[in-house]
Amino acid sequence: MASKFEEEGPPGEAAPEILEDRIWVDGCWDFFHHGHAGAMLQARQLGNELFVGIHSDESILENKGPTVMTLQER
Repeated sequence: MASKFEEEGPPGEAAPEILEDRIWVDGCWDFFHHGHAGAMLQARQLGNELFVGIHSDESILENKGPTVMTLQER
């Protein structure tokens, strides 16, 4: 019997057929501007689905400083 690890691969790795179609981008998106939109458009051209993540206020504060907009506003 194969272990879960052997069946699914290492944690954090997706099957190649999933990687070909799905693109993930993330950022703080504080004061969203044309550069952010351009990055999303370019990323979208790499696959069939674009998933966009938004960093938490706490994560941004820890790495970049305070945000202008709240997580809910972003």
